[in-house]
Amino acid sequence: MLTEFEVRRQVEDIQVSDASPNQKVRRLLRIGRLLKLQSRSHARVLSPKVTNPNSAACLKRLASSFRSLYEDVRLAARGLPGETPGSFGGA
Repeated sequence: MLTEFEVRRQVEDIQVSDASPNQKVRRLLRIGRLLKLQSRSHARVLSPKVTNPNSAACLKRLASSFRSLYEDVRLAARGLPGETPGSFGGA
């Protein structure tokens, strides 16, 4: 499971790397896919089986946090120099 710190560090490392813009976008979107999977897995756990309100609230916050990080990663990929809007698929 990726933490927010790890995601932000990886995004920063990718942005300052010497890789081509296309490689950077692919790497950023790979992180985005992992975040989307993590968000979905937390949302799946949020089922009627979760009776503890504190646990449910915590899982909702985690899922929301992963969705937010996913959007941040996508924005970073779109903001890379040399990339035109719509030149890569929206994973």
